[in-house]
Amino acid sequence: MTVAERLGDKARRLAALAKVQLLIIDDWFLAAPTAEQARNLHTLVDRRSGAASTVFCTQLPPDQWHKRMEEEIVADAIIDRIVNNAHITLLDCGESMRKHFNRMEP
Repeated sequence: MTVAERLGDKARRLAALAKVQLLIIDDWFLAAPTAEQARNLHTLVDRRSGAASTVFCTQLPPDQWHKRMEEEIVADAIIDRIVNNAHITLLDCGESMRKHFNRMEP
């Protein structure tokens, strides 16, 4: 979205992402979003809410998502739209999955 915004293509990119049947967002909250990124995320999540599926992959449990965003009202709106219709799967793993699967290779 940041690149699309710089290229003046933000509206088209948001519309395209809103229409995808399944959107997978990997490394969700790897870095805290800027205020502008959080607003873009709110727009995207709002457009997809109830219309399409989104998978959020993260190392942060949902109860820690709110404090990763500076603007509390935007954080409330985003998380409300995600969590209220979510299937949450938490993996409790003491080590990296890459390390785990590398041991399994012959």
